[in-house]
Amino acid sequence: MHGAAGQPVLRSAPRSSRRSVGGIVAFVIIALLLGALVGLDVARRFVPMLIRDDLHAGDAAQHTWWLYRFADPELFPNDLAADYMSLLIYSPPAYQALFRVTAGLIDPQRMSESLAIALAVTSAVLAAAIGWRAGARAAPG
Repeated sequence: MHGAAGQPVLRSAPRSSRRSVGGIVAFVIIALLLGALVGLDVARRFVPMLIRDDLHAGDAAQHTWWLYRFADPELFPNDLAADYMSLLIYSPPAYQALFRVTAGLIDPQRMSESLAIALAVTSAVLAAAIGWRAGARAAPG
């Protein structure tokens, strides 16, 4: 359709379309706010443990104490518990190699906590990427 001056007439989007866009925007804003609240709560709980060496969550210290062997090979000689925890069923070769490489650079307890955060962030980013791709494929057009 063209107007009086030969210009195309712009029509507004139907009301149902405007409502769905508003609903999506509201949903995204609410999701971001909830995500920020959860992020603040996680930071409040876990940042102090990353800063202070004397704070540990749950049994994390029980699963990483034997890793100090990599920094000091004479630590825990002939220790059955340390040998048991270093079995491949509990700590795969790549996990042990990572801690062997970083043993002289960073405290094993702190490394395990940092690794958990890095893996969680990586998982969240990859899950979001999968969601965006799945949403793009499902979208009409």
